[in-house]
Amino acid sequence: MQNKIIYIIGAGHSGSTLLDRILGSHSEVFSGGELVYLDKWKTFDLDQFKRLPGFTKCNCGERLWDCPVWSPLSYKEENRIKSRFNAVENARIGIGAILGPYFAQFLGYRASENRSFYNGIFSSMKENSYSSRLLTDSSKDPRRFFDLIVAPPDQEVVLIYLTRDPREYLYTHLKKSRPIYKKRKTAFLILLEWVSTHFVSRRLWARFGGSKARISYKDLTDDTANTLNELGSILNISIQREGLEKRINESKYHIVNGNHMKRSDVRPITFEVRWKKAFSPLQRAMFNSLSFPFRWMDGRSLYRAK
Repeated sequence: MQNKIIYIIGAGHSGSTLLDRILGSHSEVFSGGELVYLDKWKTFDLDQFKRLPGFTKCNCGERLWDCPVWSPLSYKEENRIKSRFNAVENARIGIGAILGPYFAQFLGYRASENRSFYNGIFSSMKENSYSSRLLTDSSKDPRRFFDLIVAPPDQEVVLIYLTRDPREYLYTHLKKSRPIYKKRKTAFLILLEWVSTHFVSRRLWARFGGSKARISYKDLTDDTANTLNELGSILNISIQREGLEKRINESKYHIVNGNHMKRSDVRPITFEVRWKKAFSPLQRAMFNSLSFPFRWMDGRSLYRAK
């Protein structure tokens, strides 16, 4: 069967690491994690930020430059995946998402060399005795997916659009102390980031003609069995709900970046509405009013390419 790339698109703090590990617990799936950061952490200067060395570790316990899967990959300039986009490129991508990739290219957008990047990963997987034909890329960044549309890899791409209630998104951002290299954002800026990310993600999801699914974090944690059945039908694999947590905790992963969940044991998967308990009535009223126009973006749908 043909090798495939499962690209997870959407905003951060939406459950992509959990979804990545769920998919990776199947023998046919190799969890790559947020591959957009791979070249960044492999060439990272540890003296620059003292608080970040944990991000440079793979699940196997090795640094990315020592990991048997990731260390063989080369990072010549022409093979680098863009992990950051400037304002001009963002504008081109926004125009391309609305009008089509041709317009972005006409305005000067140049895509990364995606073929050699993903071919290198599949070759490294094979050399390390991984026979998986499906590779997850939970980079989430819609700009990264736009890059894949402009310069498709040799493998078929399956798109999973992961959404989450904006109030939960606000909660997960505000509850944690941000790393020293980032400034704390206000609730308004966090919501603005969520809206802009999903605006571009929805446009790209609608424009993408391949196999795709849109699921919410609530679907994944509250209606897990049906959600896994739908995902399995698109990926042509069977993902059983029974014993899922045990399979996740016993599986071996090589996830790039991601949150602390990539290394910790998964507890029973359930849906919890934590933001209502965490915030005061005034804060809840403010978040409800700010997020109300955008909550319709959360939902589930499925499309299989013919």
